[in-house]
Amino acid sequence: MAVVLFSVVSKQSFKRIRPVFRETAVLQAEVSGRLTESISGIRVVKGYHAEASEARVFSAGVERMQAVAIRTMRAVSIMGISVRWC
Repeated sequence: MAVVLFSVVSKQSFKRIRPVFRETAVLQAEVSGRLTESISGIRVVKGYHAEASEARVFSAGVERMQAVAIRTMRAVSIMGISVRWC
């Protein structure tokens, strides 16, 4: 009975966690790609006005990554607690 309960809880947990992990990967690729382009000089910033815009876009991406990381940690923690109760 415990094995069945464990499998049901695990299956439901992974249904919720998978999309969060996918979103994390997409956001990380987006932010790190933008940063790599900026550092390597591929993304040429024309004029001083565009630098502030690039900084805002980068910081917004980092804030989204942080929010997704918090959601991921919360989901994994809940999954860990639910597994221990089984």
